[in-house]
Amino acid sequence: MADFDLNEKRMHFEHDLINRRLSWLLTSQSILFAAMALAFEDSELCEKHKTFIELIPVMGGVISLSIFSGVLAGAFAKYKIWKKSESDEWGVRTWITRWALLGTDLLLPIIFAIIWLCIGMA
Repeated sequence: MADFDLNEKRMHFEHDLINRRLSWLLTSQSILFAAMALAFEDSELCEKHKTFIELIPVMGGVISLSIFSGVLAGAFAKYKIWKKSESDEWGVRTWITRWALLGTDLLLPIIFAIIWLCIGMA
């Protein structure tokens, strides 16, 4: 029973780290989108700080990709803990856990990176 509890604690810890990374992603992206909107609102400011405005999408993309790498590492760590535990289920249900990791945790940073790429190229 002790091994099961230890693995549960490790899984919970990795899940908490993924949650923190995604919270930082959403916070940083919100701030950058707000900065971009404010910069475009004032055309004089837009011309004056052109370099800053061009760097916003770069920062957004770099942050998104760096958080993606952290979330990917967390997902891999959860997978390794699961394999070591020799349990039949990975999370609530294996297919649900995989779907959640792929659908939200891993794709969200990539989606933001693509959005910033599109904004930067516009």
